[in-house]
Amino acid sequence: MALCTFVPLLVSVPVTIVFQRERVRSEVALANLELAHAELALFARTDTLTGLTNRDAFLKELTSLNSQRVSGSMLMIDVDHFKSINDSYGHHAGDEALRLIADAIRRSVRDNDLVGRLGGEEFGVFVADESPALGLAVAERIRDNISRIDFAPAQGRPRKLTASVGMAFACHTMDVSAMLKQADRSMYEAKHSGRNRVIVHEAA
Repeated sequence: MALCTFVPLLVSVPVTIVFQRERVRSEVALANLELAHAELALFARTDTLTGLTNRDAFLKELTSLNSQRVSGSMLMIDVDHFKSINDSYGHHAGDEALRLIADAIRRSVRDNDLVGRLGGEEFGVFVADESPALGLAVAERIRDNISRIDFAPAQGRPRKLTASVGMAFACHTMDVSAMLKQADRSMYEAKHSGRNRVIVHEAA
């Protein structure tokens, strides 16, 4: 009788241990798979040079905010005379300048502002707020912080970095395309009127 009780117990204990080990392995594998998916998703939406949101992800998030009828200020930021940096010092120096500028933009915005590299030397920021005054304050802070960057691409000789910023305030009824066009128009006006300045779209 004792033997009949002991033998099944002797068999069931190792089987239970094996099942538990397999369950733990499965949970670990699932967690690793979820982590890999999260990392892949982050990589897909990140600009590899600057670490900012890339153009596609930026526009997608901007469209989502617009669909939620969020008002705010759209800022288009373009680095002044960037081609001359690449031509004079090489693309490595140009890349370093873009990384420094991206860091300056990060320091200038709030945690909930949308920031992205839109391509080349152009960046975008959306300041979600009902007040255009806040958007203008952020734009000026970005411009000022970029102008203060310590950039010395050639044997310690400094090269000043500046950017032209265009701003358009978008109420919740404005579509994304119109908002971007207005901010882009303001940015080009900032360039044509002397660079290293912020221009706000007059109709904003």
